[in-house]
Amino acid sequence: MIKRPWVVDTPTGIACAWASEEEAAELATKAGGTLTGETAGYPFSPRLDDGDGWGDGMFPSFCLRPRQCSKQGGSCANPHGRSCTS
Repeated sequence: MIKRPWVVDTPTGIACAWASEEEAAELATKAGGTLTGETAGYPFSPRLDDGDGWGDGMFPSFCLRPRQCSKQGGSCANPHGRSCTS
């Protein structure tokens, strides 16, 4: 299972689901939103998953401009070559 920072449209704006595509779709549905099919270079806030931090399966929110950095088709590349917080 490959986790990616999926972009989810929710009633209150976009949110991140650091998960597999299947899990991200489930998190989107629970939040009343839809999975956009886009991913960001890094996870961002707000998060729909509970993995914001360091540890087993967790990854902190680094991306500050998810709409600007998201890519179509599941690409996880960051067009800037580094995180916004570097």
